[in-house]
Amino acid sequence: MNFSIFMKRTTTGGLLHELADIYRDSECIVSRSRGIRLTYSQLDLMVDCAAAEMLESGVRPGMKAGLFAINSPQWLITMFALQRIGAIPVTVNPNLKAIELEYIIG
Repeated sequence: MNFSIFMKRTTTGGLLHELADIYRDSECIVSRSRGIRLTYSQLDLMVDCAAAEMLESGVRPGMKAGLFAINSPQWLITMFALQRIGAIPVTVNPNLKAIELEYIIG
């Protein structure tokens, strides 16, 4: 595979758009435990929808947004959506104790 075509993009969101154009109907996420199968184009559309909802709710470029969740397709959609609008995802381990979480939020 020639990865040089992806070097043109400077954002993760741009990379996802590029992959969706190339691998449109190929599966990119399979979660057997959740019964989810998504193609690149489906993921790209879901990320666009999530990004629009985030913008409507007040998330803005440059804003830090905590991502407190387990590994799941929804986590990936949220991460891409935050990056697509220019927000800064701050991943937070969901196994942290309350005092550790308070420190991170502070």
